[in-house]
Amino acid sequence: MPPRGEDTATETRDFWPSFERGQPLKLSDITCLFRDCERSPYAATGIAAGYCSAHRQQFLKRDKDPSRLTPINSHLVRKDNNCTFPDCPRRRMSKYYCRTHYDQHKSGEQMRPILRAFVSEDNECSFVDCRRAIDNDGYCTSHWLMCHHGAELQPIRLRTEPFEAREMVALGVYWCTLCQQERPLDEFIFDGVRGLPRSRCRYCSGIATRAAKHNRKFSEIYLLFEYQNRSCYLCNEPHSNDRGLNLDHWHDCCPNKGESKGRCIRGLLCWLCNGGFVAAYERMRGRVDPYPLLEEYLANPPALQLGLVLPGERCTTS
Repeated sequence: MPPRGEDTATETRDFWPSFERGQPLKLSDITCLFRDCERSPYAATGIAAGYCSAHRQQFLKRDKDPSRLTPINSHLVRKDNNCTFPDCPRRRMSKYYCRTHYDQHKSGEQMRPILRAFVSEDNECSFVDCRRAIDNDGYCTSHWLMCHHGAELQPIRLRTEPFEAREMVALGVYWCTLCQQERPLDEFIFDGVRGLPRSRCRYCSGIATRAAKHNRKFSEIYLLFEYQNRSCYLCNEPHSNDRGLNLDHWHDCCPNKGESKGRCIRGLLCWLCNGGFVAAYERMRGRVDPYPLLEEYLANPPALQLGLVLPGERCTTS
């Protein structure tokens, strides 16, 4: 043992095989340094570089002596890290099951398949081996975005390995699991628990939130953003990560929050135009002189111009 206070840091190692950014990694070439351990390494550099999370903890707690490392539980060493329930593609959490099937097992109820939106064959994405729900033109959200931007269709990459995530953060970029693109780091919100950005960029996450709130598809709200050049329809204030645009709707519709059917949306407005300008004008309409810009917006809003809603349609209509 070195004397107390002496620096015990070892030389930093960098042993990763070269790979092209954006291409899927071969986990068979990048595994834990411990013999017969098939888990992914925790970090690419540092004192315990090359070891998985469990062996990294052993290495640090056992005086950094590789000879004192021991195998971890067998269910963690398996290459197949999926849930053991038949035909369940989700990642395993505990007792060889994913979170949902583990809850079923723990409660003692009969285990059954998870009902997901993509279970129906008629609602599956048309891309090969993609079982996600259709969003538009026969494709799921991610594959539709690839087609919309003219990119080559590829399998969806939903997970970033920890070591690659830290390398991407060091380079100032990160991978968005929805639009399937590398984006600047300032377009993501950091997760304080993991110390890494969230899986979706702010732009995609904001569109998904607006679509879910008003019961619309992601592609429809995305097209509405593009139609308005990502700016307020009335004052042209650009959409930003800090002050995003609001999805305006008819204020006399959907009195109960969370019950919107998406038939009353009008367009994207900034906070001032939506909560102040338009709302005040609607309350005073008929008692003040008509304002041409607002009258044009109320008579033919952007959602109506795109064909997302029908004239005079409301959520309360059958």
